[in-house]
Amino acid sequence: MLNVCRVFSSHRILVILTGFLLVAVFVFIDTNMLVCKRTEINVSSEQKDKFSGRMFIDKKNHLLYCSVPKIGSTFMKRLLLILSGKMNKSSIVEIKTKLAHKIRLENVNILDINSASINGCFANFHKLLVVRNPYERLYSAYLDKFVRPNGLYYKLGKKIIKMFRSNPSSQSLSCGDDVTFPEFIKYFIYSLQTGNLTDPHFIPIHMLCQPCLFDYKVIRLEDISVELPKFLHSIGINFISPSDYLKETRLLDEAKHIEYLFERNSPLVKNCLSSTEVLRRLWKRDQIRGFIKMNYSFPLEDVLLPHLPKSQIFKMFFSYYQMSYRKDRRASYRTAMLAAYSQLSPRDFQLTQQYLETDCKLFGYKSLQMEY
Repeated sequence: MLNVCRVFSSHRILVILTGFLLVAVFVFIDTNMLVCKRTEINVSSEQKDKFSGRMFIDKKNHLLYCSVPKIGSTFMKRLLLILSGKMNKSSIVEIKTKLAHKIRLENVNILDINSASINGCFANFHKLLVVRNPYERLYSAYLDKFVRPNGLYYKLGKKIIKMFRSNPSSQSLSCGDDVTFPEFIKYFIYSLQTGNLTDPHFIPIHMLCQPCLFDYKVIRLEDISVELPKFLHSIGINFISPSDYLKETRLLDEAKHIEYLFERNSPLVKNCLSSTEVLRRLWKRDQIRGFIKMNYSFPLEDVLLPHLPKSQIFKMFFSYYQMSYRKDRRASYRTAMLAAYSQLSPRDFQLTQQYLETDCKLFGYKSLQMEY
């Protein structure tokens, strides 16, 4: 667990450390403070809602949580619904994803929390930020918005294809359902360069949550199953997260989510993709995420699907999750991610590095390296 950008009134307490540790601590503090100085952002009132994050408020437990999409934010919202008393459930997986997004938690725009409120009504609140490898987060956003069928992003997909693809097909221009990762990265770079990146799923963490303004308890997503219960216990909450995800619980939750995604596809998706193709893309995404082994072929054919009850779709994915289960799923994900970034031009990769550099330095992640 890290404390980011904490300002010490005196360094004398460090004298008792060995010379090696003394240097290490000073380098860590100085580096982060320099990063913070370089990333100060003056934001007009018109821009606030475009890229600032949302701070969820749990008054019962004196907890503020800055929500960052693609870093377990849906999981965290379900957790806060229980902790705050909004929902009387003993397990997070009892709260369906759709319901978690529907129920409103008290929140405030992070840029509206000024120094007066920090030292006033929020002075005794614990502030929590969950972070993730910036390269993994950006790739995860691409998978969720453009690999899995997502009609909400087809309008943006059409825009990206029109801007960055040479000789696009009429199908691609009318549907926007086949954005490639290099095209997505070109859009990411262009939007940051022009100041038009407004989707919180793609915006760097430091821009959303302003870690240099708040004394956050920072937990890495990679360590959340251990560090989150430890943090909750330290602030007086004896809650063992079911996302310790005992095997059956975790896999059941994922399979239910597949059923939910299949049911909620918009007419735009249905006009562009067959039901089989929708499931094929969900299958591909789960192979990349490590939930289904890469050597398992998609088991359905077009002729079978119209006669297949939705409950059977759930059972099919769940059974393959069980057959594929292993604790370390990250190897499959990282292999796919590295292959995706290797498709970028040297220029686009270098610009991506620059835009993700601040998050890497603030939260202790190594910048991704590629050989061209």
